[in-house]
Amino acid sequence: MTKLIKWLGLATAAVALTTGALLSGTGSAIAQPVNPARFVGTAQVDGQNVPAGTVIEARVGTAVCGVTQTFMDGGSARYVVDVAASQPDGNPACGTDGADVTFTIGGKPAIETGKWLNYQLNTVNLTYITPTPTPTPAPSATAAPASPTPKPPSTGQGTGAGGDAGVLGLTVALLGLGVVAFGVGGVAAARRSR
Repeated sequence: MTKLIKWLGLATAAVALTTGALLSGTGSAIAQPVNPARFVGTAQVDGQNVPAGTVIEARVGTAVCGVTQTFMDGGSARYVVDVAASQPDGNPACGTDGADVTFTIGGKPAIETGKWLNYQLNTVNLTYITPTPTPTPAPSATAAPASPTPKPPSTGQGTGAGGDAGVLGLTVALLGLGVVAFGVGGVAAARRSR
């Protein structure tokens, strides 16, 4: 019986040593998770603090690698976001040392960018300025050949030949000629009757 106990003890020790050797030998092949890079700062749109709860997104390339919301602190809109690292088993498109990180403030692209570094606290104060619309140029006056423009109807206040005053002048002149002709005719008729 003691032989059997000794044999079981040796077998258990051998299995434990073999398992330990296997685990330590493959331990370097097991990927360790990479910590995220933390970004902090303020968030403003057109020089004004954004409201608390405004969504801040952090991207590496086109992948969204971190999302947070703003909060108010000391009269400033602030954010804290952890930007995920590229992992051997997931999020392969996210942060690596020195990768560019872009941000959006409520869906609007922030002017500032950051570098993905997970061994320090990264401070990036985010801003967005609404673009000023570019005025549309007026059409050129020489773009199309000019067509004759009809004269607007007269209001009776003009003195030109095409206005009511011109018609009135013509009427008075004709009337005057009629009176003169009538007068001459009357004088001629009176001479005959003598």
